[in-house]
Amino acid sequence: MYKYYLYRSPQKGAKAISDFSFSKIPAYLKIRTGELYADMPESMKKNVKVMRRLVGLFRVTTVHELLQIIVHHFLTGKLAKLNPVLHRLFVFTIACVDSRIRISKHSDGLLLLNWTKENRTIQFYVRKYSRDLLVFTQFFIETDYFAKYIAPLKIKRTQEIKFIIDAGANIGVSAFFFHAFFPDAIIVCVEPEGSNFKLLNKNIEVNNVSSKIVSVQRALWNKLTELELMQRDWSNDGFHVMKKPAPDEAISKIATTTFPALMQEFERDQLDLVKIDIEGAEQVIFQDESHLRQFLPKTRNLVIEVHEEFISPGLILDVLKNSGFECKEEIIQGQPAVIIAHRN
Repeated sequence: MYKYYLYRSPQKGAKAISDFSFSKIPAYLKIRTGELYADMPESMKKNVKVMRRLVGLFRVTTVHELLQIIVHHFLTGKLAKLNPVLHRLFVFTIACVDSRIRISKHSDGLLLLNWTKENRTIQFYVRKYSRDLLVFTQFFIETDYFAKYIAPLKIKRTQEIKFIIDAGANIGVSAFFFHAFFPDAIIVCVEPEGSNFKLLNKNIEVNNVSSKIVSVQRALWNKLTELELMQRDWSNDGFHVMKKPAPDEAISKIATTTFPALMQEFERDQLDLVKIDIEGAEQVIFQDESHLRQFLPKTRNLVIEVHEEFISPGLILDVLKNSGFECKEEIIQGQPAVIIAHRN
């Protein structure tokens, strides 16, 4: 970096050497590499990339974690097997840095992500050791989510989308993704679980978008009632209200809401876009014909994650096609099927 500083410095010769100090490197990296990265020598580009990655890792890991990464990733190559949670954090940190997303440690278990999109700075909290990292990667780092799930809806960006329901909003990743594409839309985030709901509100507050993104702590269902909220596994996105032959552990009671109730609450007569990821409760919604008649004719676009242990994608596809939707099923190995549906 010292060599490159001298190479690009406006000062020349001895004056450039006397002008240099290592304290200037962070600011210089931020300004000059943004301007001149394209004309750097390839070896220097690699050095800058490595430096950025190291800085990112120093920001988010403890000394013990960093030593584990050095030993088990770089030396033995067994980090993913020995400590999959740390491996996930390592991969996520590198991906953020390479995508120009600033990552830092907010607290022991919380990371703060910071990036700029269309001249607007976005801040977002994720839990350091959770599947939040995978969900965030899917929406904001990988480039195919829009192409797979939004482009097939044939939406003309802000002109057609005014009201969105994000059912199963978790900590708000998908809501902020929709907000980036449809900044004028009102997005209602339905999330039943307490810790997810708290972090969702924190993300809304830090970005000052409460006028556009609204949180509702309820479970989506086919009627207004109260259900037991259960946890399927250790993850923060495994909460559900579905009864099974071998029930999962109930952790609390939760009030429910419905699509018609949300439309009435927010004084809307049309659902422009609905995202459903409700851990199997889609079975109850799509098998209740009376409930479907109340909201489906008023719905224009849907993205539905289907949990096949409760209902088959084929059944939902039949319901939607019979209601006048054009449908597509997206299948990714190892993940639930996703149905994308829109009205012509």
